[in-house]
Amino acid sequence: MAFFIGLAILAALSIFSFFGIGGGWEKKVAKKLVEAYEKEHVLRRYKDQIRSYWDDTAAAFAATSDALEQEWQGFLAAQKQMVQDATKEDLEALLDAGDRLKSFLNDIPMPEAGSSTERG
Repeated sequence: MAFFIGLAILAALSIFSFFGIGGGWEKKVAKKLVEAYEKEHVLRRYKDQIRSYWDDTAAAFAATSDALEQEWQGFLAAQKQMVQDATKEDLEALLDAGDRLKSFLNDIPMPEAGSSTERG
């Protein structure tokens, strides 16, 4: 019986020495984790990846906005040319087509907001 009590005490002391009293094991694990992160330069690598992401994002945005601006300027030039080349009859035909489109869109039956015919 005394052997089992001694064995239990020895096991308890071993567990307490490994885990420590009051959460010492957490500090040990955290310290090892920090050491491993420092050894592998994890913080620097994260910062590099984040910087690379934002640099790529800025470059893509600049390229896209430049292309959009060129497209917009082309559209404006085409509209300007169309207006300069159009006759009075051409402009009246465009206005008539716009009026017909507006009438068509106004005649489309639309359910009232909140009515039971809406799908949810």
